[in-house]
Amino acid sequence: MGIRGRVIGLAVVPVAIVGMLLLFQLISGKIDDLDQSLRTRAAALTRQLAPVAEYGVVSGNTAVLHSLLNKVAFEPDVRGVAVFDDQGERLAHVGSGDWVEPAQGRLSTDRLHQVEYTDHLVYYAPITRTEVAVEDFNDEHSAGSASRPQLLGWVRQDVSRSATFQSQRDAILRSLTILLAGLCVSLFLAWRIGRRITRPILALTHTVSRIGEG
Repeated sequence: MGIRGRVIGLAVVPVAIVGMLLLFQLISGKIDDLDQSLRTRAAALTRQLAPVAEYGVVSGNTAVLHSLLNKVAFEPDVRGVAVFDDQGERLAHVGSGDWVEPAQGRLSTDRLHQVEYTDHLVYYAPITRTEVAVEDFNDEHSAGSASRPQLLGWVRQDVSRSATFQSQRDAILRSLTILLAGLCVSLFLAWRIGRRITRPILALTHTVSRIGEG
């Protein structure tokens, strides 16, 4: 490697190292943000649907349930959504999905459940009815007994991860394109600067060689 090559390498290598580190950091953050956004949106939608579906489950009105599920199915990335009763029987569903009975997994009824697969996410939310027994006393104070939620059924939402994966790939490709473009510009500038720096040095070396040859 000559003087010009060393000057170009000295200018490009640090830029390449810093650029790759920044690219790795940005890609990692972007991928995590996209995945977390999908999970947060799907979990919130499932939580909101569970109390809304309470009336349809109690009354057995499947038309109301289908109307609710159709609105949810229009959301991005939703493959399918279904409502089960407390015995695991499917009351209504819209879209595609592996309609597994929630009771088979022995899910607890006090929280939202997430099941992760390679290409999709599944959320289960309990549909409960809370009864509060109020006792009146002779004095001015009245107290309510502890509320006890009664399980009515389950909401199941199947969310696809394909759009998120595609967005992640697009983000990686855009970042790589920006990095390569930046390296090309840096290489060109380093070549121009190196040429100006090394030209007098090379001329002096050539002159010294001619002097040495007599």
